[in-house]
Amino acid sequence: MIAKLFAINVANGNYPFKRVPKVLKPKVKEKIATMVNDDELLAKLTQE
Repeated sequence: MIAKLFAINVANGNYPFKRVPKVLKPKVKEKIATMVNDDELLAKLTQE
């Protein structure tokens, strides 16, 4: 649930991916990937 909230905020540009806790980053990245379905946009959103 928390990972989904982080993913939504990162995808909307409200929260930087680099501030997501390390333990949640893989799950958040997975959720963002299912939301955007674009590798280029995913790379841009998850850059640190």
